[in-house]
Amino acid sequence: MSIGRIRILALLCGLVFGFVIGDLFGNTILYVSLGLIVGFFAPSFFKKKNKKKNFEIYPTLSTSSVHLDVYSTPKNTSYYITSIKGETVLKGSINNWYNTLDVSNLPNGNYIVSVDFNGVRSRGKKFIKL
Repeated sequence: MSIGRIRILALLCGLVFGFVIGDLFGNTILYVSLGLIVGFFAPSFFKKKNKKKNFEIYPTLSTSSVHLDVYSTPKNTSYYITSIKGETVLKGSINNWYNTLDVSNLPNGNYIVSVDFNGVRSRGKKFIKL
C-alpha cells in the first residue's frame, strides 16, 4: 500500500475519531482538527526508513583503482561501471566483501558504479577517473 493511500486512510480515521470523541466531550471542532492533524502526520512515523547502504565506493576521485565494499552477501553479485553516456565500460563478478577495481585503462571522465544483487540493480554511485 502506498504512503498516499495510507495517509488518506489515516485522515479518514482521524476524522471519525474527531467526531466520536468530540461528541463525547462536547468540543467537536477541536477533536476533529486534532484527529486530522494526527491522521496526516501518523503515516510518516510508520514509513520504513531503510538507510542501510548496499555498497560503498571510494575514493571518488581516482587515477588507477576504486575500492568497492559490499554490505550485503556478495554471493551472486556483479558490478557495472557505466560512462556518463550510459555505456557499460567495465563489469565483473564480486566474490568478496571488499574489492578493488582496476580503472586505470578507462579514459578520464565521470563514471557510475552500480551493483546487481541477485538480479536487482542498485542505485549507482559516481566516481571521477582522473
